[in-house]
Amino acid sequence: VLAQGDNRASAAQAARAMAEHRYDEAAAIYRELLKVTPDEPELHANLGMALAMGGHDAEAVPQLERAIALNPKLTNARVVLGSSYMAMGQPAKAIAALQHVVAAQPSNLESHRLLAEAHAAAERPVEALTELRKITQIAPKEPAGWYALGHSYNAVAQDAMATFNDSPDDRSWRQLLLADALAADGRLT
Repeated sequence: VLAQGDNRASAAQAARAMAEHRYDEAAAIYRELLKVTPDEPELHANLGMALAMGGHDAEAVPQLERAIALNPKLTNARVVLGSSYMAMGQPAKAIAALQHVVAAQPSNLESHRLLAEAHAAAERPVEALTELRKITQIAPKEPAGWYALGHSYNAVAQDAMATFNDSPDDRSWRQLLLADALAADGRLT
């Protein structure tokens, strides 16, 4: 069992390893620290972050979820959890984590961007548009937000246009739509 002074020294060593991008080393130190204090949410969060940053997203998720269960206010753990779920191809789970982050930090552009990306990956283009619009409201002079918003609107338009080709048996519906468009244009015959 590590003494309290040893714990602080180990925590500092793990923080240095994180800062120097030695994530596997940091993860090993955090695992040792968790043996001493297994219910410390920040240690679970730090271990999860080290694992995620080291490319071990599947191992990071349980640690991050445990950290959040112990302390639901750990916003950084939720951001990394959302990123890990995205890396694992589970955007629906990422959305749940990232929605908490956006609610806690409504002016955080990166959180809105991640949430928009998760919505897009989960084939929820309208929700992605909502997040991208928020980005342009928060930072109207940032061209990246406008660029992403434009592409998102284009994707939604393309999806809508593709529905016209889905079922050719609805010709009467199409004829009525065409008739409405012609009438609006003044071509009544």
